[in-house]
Amino acid sequence: MSESQRWYDPIRKEFDASFNDTWAPRLARFSHELPTKAAATKFHLPHKDVPPAWFNGNLTAMKPGEWVLVVSNNPHGPGIGPTLPLADADASREGWWNHLHTVNPDGANWGRPGVFPKVIDLAAAARGVDVSAGPGASDDFAAERMLVIEFCPYASQTWPTIQWDPTMKQLAQETEGIRRYARRIRGLLFEYGQPKAVLCLGQEATWDVKDKQFGEDRMFRMNVELKSRPGEFTALYQGTYQPKNGPPFEVIGFQEVPWGPKHHDVRREIVAAYGRDGADSGAFQRFSRDPYSWENRPPSR
Repeated sequence: MSESQRWYDPIRKEFDASFNDTWAPRLARFSHELPTKAAATKFHLPHKDVPPAWFNGNLTAMKPGEWVLVVSNNPHGPGIGPTLPLADADASREGWWNHLHTVNPDGANWGRPGVFPKVIDLAAAARGVDVSAGPGASDDFAAERMLVIEFCPYASQTWPTIQWDPTMKQLAQETEGIRRYARRIRGLLFEYGQPKAVLCLGQEATWDVKDKQFGEDRMFRMNVELKSRPGEFTALYQGTYQPKNGPPFEVIGFQEVPWGPKHHDVRREIVAAYGRDGADSGAFQRFSRDPYSWENRPPSR
């Protein structure tokens, strides 16, 4: 990357290239090739005249080491229709680019407003930031210190219950929206964006990052036992990533996606301890203190 080039310029190049593709046929092919268990899930684009949302957040405002990257399974949304939030969105190239930079603080743009504040809270905890500190704190963090990307760029009301098996891995490899754009943009964010931490929310988001960014043996499984619920565990994956540009950062992958209080509280306490410690590489090996006990186990599927 040349000195005159801004770190996010290659992402803009990918974004511009995606406008030259026709996305309705790509989506139809993806839906047709889904595993049988997932075939009932209806996927869609955010707007009939634009490509998928490759990211949500203000790329131009992200400062090295001060922001958090969130990788989710896929966007949640109710489909395309004249009464939906994006129906009147500016579908021009610049209009869509600007929309993606400003969408995060606007709750009207999110299909599940009860969930997105928890995503903001979780990302803020990874930075040691209290978004309940005052009016607008949550919006400010969402606007300029958090970026959301997806494993699968096609939106749906629910994410199908499927296994990360050879069929799904092959589909991801052959799906242009995932292989050509989502993974490439994610790679640019990992290598040049310099986030403070990366949080993967969901099985597919976690396993695709594990496979493509880390390889099989460099992101490790940990089982966390809840002190308040002896014998009850939640699994996560953790690794330290060394990018081409900037210092290493922690990547935490949560396979479970439910957003009930128990699941959110567990995730939040884990990333809050990381943010509070200002931890560097190897932080998770020190998590033997309350409220959780840790046990390293070999990676397993």
